[in-house]
Amino acid sequence: MTAMEEKYDPDTIAKIELINRKVDEINQRRMNIHTTRVEDELDCEELEAYIKSLNLTEEQRRIIDQHNRNSNKPAMSKGMLYFIIMAAGVILQFYVGYEIYNLTSKGTLETLEMAYLALLIGFFAFNGFQLLRYLRIVR
Repeated sequence: MTAMEEKYDPDTIAKIELINRKVDEINQRRMNIHTTRVEDELDCEELEAYIKSLNLTEEQRRIIDQHNRNSNKPAMSKGMLYFIIMAAGVILQFYVGYEIYNLTSKGTLETLEMAYLALLIGFFAFNGFQLLRYLRIVR
């Protein structure tokens, strides 16, 4: 038994577990996805509405506020560095696309050039997928 199970009644523990599951659900939905401040606020409102729907007593609300370490911390955006990295990815994507075009228009390819072309196509696909995830076209 953990310390939390020894201190609180089963109803409080069950409600804390429900809240933790909701937080995990929101975190899974947002995993590796660029979010805006508005989306962060909507997620906070969704969590607050869910907590209100549990009809907590004052003691349970106090206990949950004690365990909520992130209640006053705003969600941090990935910032300018992430934007610069993604912009460099777009430039790199154009260059890799140009190299793929040059290799395919060359005609006959040697074995090493075929391996290089396969590597470039794989990198192009992976980088393209990451860019689409950043733009929220693909989740």
